[in-house]
Amino acid sequence: MDLALKPVDSLALDSRNVVPGSLFFGVDGHNCRGQDFAREALNAGAVAAVVEGAGGFKRMSEGYCFQIENLK
Repeated sequence: MDLALKPVDSLALDSRNVVPGSLFFGVDGHNCRGQDFAREALNAGAVAAVVEGAGGFKRMSEGYCFQIENLK
């Protein structure tokens, strides 16, 4: 299915709380990088993942990952 056609039903900051239809935000913490949890979130049914990064778009086998500078 095209990403533009997938509705977002909820937002999640923790990959353990992702349900199908969530948009996952992987924010960096003190001890971990949010992008390390993007695959887990996508496998749990996230529509896409938005993570801290240099900027850009990445098509992963599990889904779409958007990198944004200074996500916090």
